Parts: sequence; structure tokens; C-alpha cells
Amino acid sequence: MSASTPNFPKLGATNDPTWSGDMEAFLKEGPSSPVVFLKAYGLWRVVKGLSKRPTFAESPSPTPESSTEASTAPKTRKAVAAAAAEVRDTWDAALDAWTTQSKDPDYLGHQFLVFRDPKGKPLRPTYVNGGTWLRNVNEDNLLSARFTRAVLNHAPTGEYYRRFHIPGHETHECECGCPMQTRHHIFTQCGVLDSLNRTPRYVREAIGYLVDNPKAFAFGFQYTHPREGDG
Repeated sequence: MSASTPNFPKLGATNDPTWSGDMEAFLKEGPSSPVVFLKAYGLWRVVKGLSKRPTFAESPSPTPESSTEASTAPKTRKAVAAAAAEVRDTWDAALDAWTTQSKDPDYLGHQFLVFRDPKGKPLRPTYVNGGTWLRNVNEDNLLSARFTRAVLNHAPTGEYYRRFHIPGHETHECECGCPMQTRHHIFTQCGVLDSLNRTPRYVREAIGYLVDNPKAFAFGFQYTHPREGDG
């Protein structure tokens, strides 16, 4: 074995156990030279002694491995950039399709509550600034759940229980005594709640109503209460 550099193979992707053992034996051997330099992947490193790294008249010649890495780096960067561009294109295409489909009543469903912007135009989906709807709930999970139920009309209401024939909810009355508890009734007519006198047209209007009426679209707000475990 040389007094300055080890003569076993360089560390690679498949020889780590063998290389580690050879390197440990080499370092423990204590070569006669007070300074030992190891060259791996084109780099010199001091591993023994107190002397400083020698000054080279010119940079060490690159190894085949480092030359290969240098030549493939631009290709790798191009591949990463191409992949990122493809992801952006896919994302934009999905958002465009989402926006287009949101204009189709058959896609939204007849129960979807369409809100409007200040100019009176229907809101369209977006992911910017937290999205179109849920950014207004301020990370309140319960409020988010009640708001989602109200928008989709998939809520613990008499109307929903009748439509889906939910066992244990044969009576569809509201707590206020109305014989059919519907979303429209909860927003506009319920005597137990502070009604709006209309179905809300704006997101903040709906959120404000739900904040003022914690029972609205919450489980248990019906004449016949759900059985334990239904909610």
C-alpha cells in the first residue's frame, strides 16, 4: 500500500461496505508520511497530520467521474425544468377545465349554492389566496363543515333525510315546527334562527349568517334528533 494514497478502489454506489473497511484499515495503519492526502471524486482532502494542504501550480485534472457529472449537469437541469413546465401546464389545464365546468349547471348539480362577486357575476373556482370559498372561514373547522353543507345542500336537514331515506328520520320537521326543514327555510323563514329573509348571494353574507346562528346546518337541529353516531 502506498505511503501517501490508498490503492484500493474508489467509493462507488455498490462497494460501500468493502471501501469502508479498507479505508478504516488504511487510516489505522499510520503511514510513515506525516501528512496523508486522499483523492476521491476529483477532490483532495487532508486525513492525517498537521501540515496544510499543498499548493498546486494548477488545478488537479478532473477524474472521469467528475467530468461525466459536469457534462450531465446541464442535461439534468434541462430535464428538471422540462418536468416543472409540464407540471405547470397540467395544473393550468386542470384549472381551466374546472373553471369551464363550473359554468355548467349539470356539473355543479342543482343543489349547489352559487355565490356572486360584488359585480353580480357568479364566482368561479381558483386556488389563488386560499381559494374562492373556504378562505373566508379562517381555519375554523366546524364553520368550514357547516358552510360546505350549506353550499352543497348535503346537510342534516329534514329535506336531506327525506331525499336519501335516512333511517331514524321519518319526521322531517324543523325545530321551529315547520313541517319540512329545507335549506331555503333555514336561511329565510326559521323562527328559531335570525333569518336573512333570502338565500345569501355572497360568501361573506353566508359566513356571517352561520357565525350568528351556530345551530344552522349543524347536527341535532331538527325536531327529531339524529341517533347517537349518525353525525
